[in-house]
Amino acid sequence: MFKGIKTAFERRKALKDFSEGLLTKVKASRRSVRGVTNTGRSGAEKMPRGINFTGRGIKFDYRTLRHDSRRAYHQSLGARAIIDRISSKVAGCGLRFESTPSSAILGMTQEEADVFARDVEHRFDLWASSRLQDRANKMNWYQTHHLWQMMKDRDGGAFSRYFYESDPELLNPLQFQLLDANQIVGDDYLITTQGPHVTRDGIERDERGRAVAYRVRVPDYSGNSQQKTHRIPAKTSDGGRLLMVHGYNHEYAGQNRGFPKLAHALQDFQNLTNFTQAALMKAINQASIIMGVENDVQDPTNIVDDYLSDKGLAPVGDAYGKEIPNTTVSPTGDAEDIYTYTKLPEFTVDQPGSGIVMNMSEGDKLKFYESKASADSFEAFTGTFFDILGAAHHVPGEVLKERFGTNYSASRAALLMFHDFALWQRSNMEAEYCNPTYESWFLGEVAAGRIIAPGIQDPIKRAAYLKGRWVGSPMPVIEPVRAAKAAAQNIKNGSQTLDHAARELNGSTWDSNKVGLAREVAEHSAIFGEGALNG
Repeated sequence: MFKGIKTAFERRKALKDFSEGLLTKVKASRRSVRGVTNTGRSGAEKMPRGINFTGRGIKFDYRTLRHDSRRAYHQSLGARAIIDRISSKVAGCGLRFESTPSSAILGMTQEEADVFARDVEHRFDLWASSRLQDRANKMNWYQTHHLWQMMKDRDGGAFSRYFYESDPELLNPLQFQLLDANQIVGDDYLITTQGPHVTRDGIERDERGRAVAYRVRVPDYSGNSQQKTHRIPAKTSDGGRLLMVHGYNHEYAGQNRGFPKLAHALQDFQNLTNFTQAALMKAINQASIIMGVENDVQDPTNIVDDYLSDKGLAPVGDAYGKEIPNTTVSPTGDAEDIYTYTKLPEFTVDQPGSGIVMNMSEGDKLKFYESKASADSFEAFTGTFFDILGAAHHVPGEVLKERFGTNYSASRAALLMFHDFALWQRSNMEAEYCNPTYESWFLGEVAAGRIIAPGIQDPIKRAAYLKGRWVGSPMPVIEPVRAAKAAAQNIKNGSQTLDHAARELNGSTWDSNKVGLAREVAEHSAIFGEGALNG
């Protein structure tokens, strides 16, 4: 009987100890989570249960990942390089819209469609270039493209809110405002698979998974430091006007929020920073202490102790002591200096300068140290790191480091690969941010009567009116002459159009170049005579 009671007591105590231990681990993981739950900082022990572990999904603390990614962006040159390189190439100076309405569906001739397109492009460019359309008048819409892409990659998501004002100073009622990801109020945890573990991430969704509202923390600019949380619908109550858009990089089918691009490499960035600091400190130390004393007869003189003492490395006058006279009497009776002391910028442990090594023992020899701070090993380590980092983000190492070799084909291949990646990222920005903004602007122009679009209520005709493409910065040309010859040969063979060649060269179009060239040739001929350009 006593044995049974003892066994039950031991089992109960073991269960209690297990529960307390599990609770302690859970609390610790919540305090120190960096990325995958219970794995420590992202990059360390990424697969603690093995790569074949079959769980329902990986749970991420995306708020912590976002803050760690921002910290890495500001502390690590490598992290800043990858984010800025991608956003600058994808966004450039802002994507420009080129309208290509479907003339067949709209019942227009091609000439009428071209006139319509040019008018729409000019009007939209005026709106997108005006800082008044920003809610806070901080930047124009083109300038937001770079920030949008940067927030997607660094923070894991980008948000924009839209307002409709009747201010007569505005070119269009539509105003925009980019939101910080921290303004979206919700759960801090994100699971890679949707289902029973969907978290409340600050975005309300309907039964089909569509965003219907956002919980946004809005600052109070009236002087009150407190912030209020508002429920912002995704669209107006009648389902017409857009009020919020959200863009992020999709990695899983059931994913509702994005992961920062830097999240998987946080520990690697920290290692790179630590290595860089250690290599620099080693170089500084070796540059500061350049020599020592060696002696085969007896213990060598410690020049550091001598320097710190009253004698040794000191001003010449002080080194000999005060008993040595500084002056003598000349035959004329005048006092003359035996020696003249010239003050030099003496060195210290932390400050380079001039000094004298004195009072060395018998057999002492000065030995100058050989520098062991090799730039080759540092370059090998950092170069390999950037190559791996670039490969993980579709950015060739040459582009990431902005350092190209002498091989034309290899350099062009690197630029082509990165340009293809930029086009893919641009297509995401167009779908998430550019197209919704352009459509909201277009409908505002139609409502104001500045653009005539019969049948705009029909979804097919609306799509035909809104049809177009976004043009960004072209791929850099390494050798313009060689590229021009290749384009001319492609056009001659029929494998490339003049319009395509113009886009690849400088982002222009053949139609716009044709009109501009005709005008310039006519003006030049009127001034210098016919055929002057041919001479």
